[in-house]
Order: sequence, then C-alpha cells, then structure tokens
Amino acid sequence: MPDPTRENRSEGARTQSGSSPSSSQPTPGPGARSNAQSAQFQNIVTYTVVAGDTLSTIATRFKVEGGFEALALLNGLADVGAINVGQKLKIPSSRPAASQSPEAKKTEAQAEVQSEPQEKAAEAATATGAAQPEAVADEEIEWLAGSWTITHYTFAMEDDPVHADSKLVSAPGLDPKEKYKKSFLGSPLGVKMQGTGLAANGRYIMYVGNGRYAYGIGGAKGNPTSWKSVAVDPAKISLGSSVIIESYRDKGPFLANDTGGAINGRHIDVFVGAVPIKTAYALGTKKSRVGIHKKR
Repeated sequence: MPDPTRENRSEGARTQSGSSPSSSQPTPGPGARSNAQSAQFQNIVTYTVVAGDTLSTIATRFKVEGGFEALALLNGLADVGAINVGQKLKIPSSRPAASQSPEAKKTEAQAEVQSEPQEKAAEAATATGAAQPEAVADEEIEWLAGSWTITHYTFAMEDDPVHADSKLVSAPGLDPKEKYKKSFLGSPLGVKMQGTGLAANGRYIMYVGNGRYAYGIGGAKGNPTSWKSVAVDPAKISLGSSVIIESYRDKGPFLANDTGGAINGRHIDVFVGAVPIKTAYALGTKKSRVGIHKKR
C-alpha cells in the first residue's frame, strides 16, 4: 500500500531513496564482470558524455543489451550515478563485427561520427572549467542551521524491472497510438508519483495533473540535471539558490530548481538521473550540513 504521506506528483511529491518498498541489492561493482561478459562485447564504439546524459539514457539511446548495468560493467563504473561531461564511454554491441548487418554497422558508425561535435563541446567545457565541479571556499558558504536530511530521487523508467509484468495502456494526453506500461504511468514508482518518466521508446513523459500526461520533463524551475539539481522546501531555501551539501562537497554546488510535496523543512532531495529506482534506494538517506553558496 502506498505511503499515505506521499502526495500526488501534481502536488510535487515523489518516491525517495529512504522509503524503498522492498530490499534491494546495490549495483555490482566493476569487479563483478566475468570474462564471458567481457568477451561478448566484440564491437565497441566511443561516446563522449554531454550535459544531461545518464548511463540509463545512453544505454536506451544505443539499445545496449543489459541496459545501464551492462554499460557500467563494461566501463568499470562502481557509481552508476556519477558520470561527467567530457567523459568517454565504451558503447558495446553483442554482435561480432563479421555478422553485423549493414544497418547495424551504419548505426554504430553514426554513433562515432555524432560524438565528434559532442567531444569538441566537452573539450571546450573542460577548457573553461565547466566540466569540473566548481570549487567553493568556506568563506563563500553561508551554512544553515541544523542537520539536514538528504534523500535521492529519479525519473520513473518504463524499462525498470519493477514494471516488467504490467500491461500496456494508452495515456490521456499522449498519442493514443502509443502504449505504455500501466504501472510506469500510475503506480507509486511511476510517472504520476515521480513527476517525469523515461519511456521505453526514449521519450520523456510528465504528469500534468487531473489524470493527464504530456511529453517533456517537469521541474519547478527548469529541467532537473543529474547530480546537479535538488528539490527543496522554498520556505527554507529559495528556488534558484546555489546549494552546498557537505556530504557531496566533491560534486560542487547544486541548483535548487525543484520542489516536492514530501520535501518539507530541512530536507533536500538530490536528483540522480533516469536510473532504476533501486539505484536511488541504494544511495540511502543521509544527514548532512547544508549551506548556500554566496556568489560574488
């Protein structure tokens, strides 16, 4: 039964990492990949991470067999929620090169070509310091009173195993020809609660209230960005503020650009991207000192 303290996302609520409905295992580290797993990836292309990317969206875009977990294993990533602009990732194909169809070869060739302007943009961002977390000196931080609760939220994902057995239905407000898993749309782990979801067809869907949906990404003040956006209580932290979370000091300032009906008082919800809900749950709930970056 859904937690009665959670409100519908039209009121800004979402599932948080500290309220997992069932136990889950953390994503296996890079050492978990077997020789057999490594051997199956006989074709590799290189992709350069750009702003807004997550392992999940990259895996969906390139139709990686095994999804974001296979991508994490291939690239030796222990923290699936932490990729950086400019980072180069190996994108696998399970087919041997000799057996690939001309269409498949063309797709992977395009992936390499399309990454070139992204690589240049990433290099430019690195040159200007934009690709690295901003270093903030202690004297530039106004620390807020008390200990703050830090939780984590994600977009709902239709490919998440929690929706595997759900039937396909149409969604009011969306193209009636397109069908989506019912639990992805309306369950406590779906779009209606999380606010935004990534469908299996690669489209983002948001809940707009009154049982209706729309294409796009929802956010109180702009689109949330993985590991850069946080949801706050505007009575405690003004939207648009640059927020320092001591537990995540290495990630630089976060932008307060979202809210949530369950986010009240000294509570901050960190957006970890479009990843399966168990990935957000695995991050747990933290207690941390929080401050506001006083920009010069």
